Amino acid sequence: MLAGRAARAEVDLDNFHTTVLQYVIQAIEEVIMTAVRLPVDLEQKLDSLSNLQHKSKTEIIKEALEYFFYQEESEKDSYELGIKYFGIYGSGKGDLSTTYKSKLKDKINAKYNTH
Repeated sequence: MLAGRAARAEVDLDNFHTTVLQYVIQAIEEVIMTAVRLPVDLEQKLDSLSNLQHKSKTEIIKEALEYFFYQEESEKDSYELGIKYFGIYGSGKGDLSTTYKSKLKDKINAKYNTH
């Protein structure tokens, strides 16, 4: 019985090592190094934040970029922002989009021709 457990433990350990090795190889293959030039004030802020949070500058920059990209991807255009308001406050006149010029002209003429 002990021999069976030891064999299973050895197999599990081999699987674990294989999985970890595959993960490390994948992580190494997917990393690209990029250099960034920062103004002195940003470098000082980054350094302070790195010390305060006990994180590397790389980790902080990665988190900032991930947040930035998330915000950019989730940013809505003007149509998406206003869609819940379209048609709520209607005038009941369905032809305003096609007759607005003549209606505006009539209002301007009425204003200046009353004297």
